[in-house]
Amino acid sequence: MKNRLDPVSFCERWVPVKVGIKPNQRGYKTACIQFLAKITESSSQTSKTWFYSPHRTPKIIELFLYNLDKLWRLEAILLQATEIYLED
Repeated sequence: MKNRLDPVSFCERWVPVKVGIKPNQRGYKTACIQFLAKITESSSQTSKTWFYSPHRTPKIIELFLYNLDKLWRLEAILLQATEIYLED
């Protein structure tokens, strides 16, 4: 069972949602690096290293990204369920 998520996969899933920039848009890579730096409280240079060399990402960061991904997915499900409930 894989309980880690690499920075590139995390960005592909969440930068369009949280930042509003899709992978094919100009500025996407910069947005990913800044987003990673913000959520991990790391420097932009460190986040840049992780983005361009995912194999250099510490396991604890991959675990953090995995758990944050699960949390945000659950939040989206609960929000959707609440909206459906309120419509009825």
